[in-house]
Amino acid sequence: MGGDSPATILVMDDEPGILRFALHVLKNAGYQVAGAGDGQGGLDIVARDAAGIAAVIMDLNMPGMDGRALVGELRRLAPDVPILVMSGYSDEEVAVRLDGTGVSNFIHKPFRPADLVERLGRALAAVSGTGGAR
Repeated sequence: MGGDSPATILVMDDEPGILRFALHVLKNAGYQVAGAGDGQGGLDIVARDAAGIAAVIMDLNMPGMDGRALVGELRRLAPDVPILVMSGYSDEEVAVRLDGTGVSNFIHKPFRPADLVERLGRALAAVSGTGGAR
């Protein structure tokens, strides 16, 4: 990816296999990555270095904190960081659960590696103004 100190993509998922898979895919695509197995762990990472987080990829359903509450806390800590939500729920169910949060980036589980990289690229491009927004 180049650059002096590349920003990190934070992945949060309570399913260890999915977390490892997503981190592996993104690392192979050239991203610097960090992972958390729950919402609080992810929030701790963001709280330590919000400026160093380029994007968050999070599962909608995790123990201890629902997706809506987690998005709210992420927005409080890092208001401009793009959030990509992943879930096994239908697009419609995700839209209902996240209504009013401002999150529109979604990827359905299970996903292919190329789809994850492409969706993340779109989310990052939308924030940087380089196009790719829907």
